[in-house]
Amino acid sequence: MNKYFWTPLLNILGIILAVVLVYYIGRPWGSVSTPINSHAISEFQETAHAREILSPSTFYLKMDVYILSKNTVTNEETKHSCSQGIGTSFTVSEKGYFVTNKHVIDPKKAIDLCTEKTLSGENPPAWVKGKTRFDVEYSLTDSKDHSFPVSVFSIVPDMDMAVLKVDQTKIDSTTSLPDKFVPVEFRSASPNIINGFVISGKGPYVLPDEPIITMGCPLYLPFTLTRGILGFNTFMSGRTNYIHMIIPINSGNSGGPVVSLLDFKVLGMTTLSKEDSNGGITQQSGMISSRSIESALKKISME
Repeated sequence: MNKYFWTPLLNILGIILAVVLVYYIGRPWGSVSTPINSHAISEFQETAHAREILSPSTFYLKMDVYILSKNTVTNEETKHSCSQGIGTSFTVSEKGYFVTNKHVIDPKKAIDLCTEKTLSGENPPAWVKGKTRFDVEYSLTDSKDHSFPVSVFSIVPDMDMAVLKVDQTKIDSTTSLPDKFVPVEFRSASPNIINGFVISGKGPYVLPDEPIITMGCPLYLPFTLTRGILGFNTFMSGRTNYIHMIIPINSGNSGGPVVSLLDFKVLGMTTLSKEDSNGGITQQSGMISSRSIESALKKISME
């Protein structure tokens, strides 16, 4: 082959290379295209919508246990913070009523801990010399940092459920109440996407593998959203029937609302994981169904 063959070919290759270099060098760095993960965007939008729905109705629940010591000589009583408990609660009435798990507001373990470490310790503080008694206070805090006192209004028999109410006797000028209380919306009928299919005996219109999200305060991290799915089965713990959830549950999640990602209605209330026969914690998390919650609330006069 002679130079008359290679010269035109090299010219054509040079032009192609020049065009490619001009195209890439001339483009702004920020305009380099990257694949869009549409599934991740959809999940992000679902989570954001769930937060928007749950935030006005969900609260960080705190239980403070105090030791009240009365000096036998001066008859003066002093108050000493001893222990705290955490959990989650959500609104069920615009009149200021809320639900949570009964075990969340039970102060027995906290009082036992106070007794063991403070009152019965090797070096109890000087004020323990007087007579002592315990006082328990509960408060709710929302995502906008409104915090207010509540009291236990009702304990539901045979269920891990308690009803709280705004404690008007402890409200003062420093109390920060929300502008209004927004009750959650329980699912009362099958969403259209399920085409009317109901799992008999499994709870209020729920499906196995239905995508869910819960808001709670796991490990002192308030208003954390956790995604999961519903399981197929139910299980008993004590006298309460729970719907199985495949979702990571930690201390502080208890009492939080569980929401379907199909229609964003509340399906139930989160509880602690079930313990196995050896006392170890398994991943068998459960929820009390909204049907059970609503049935219990109908028997309570909330005025």
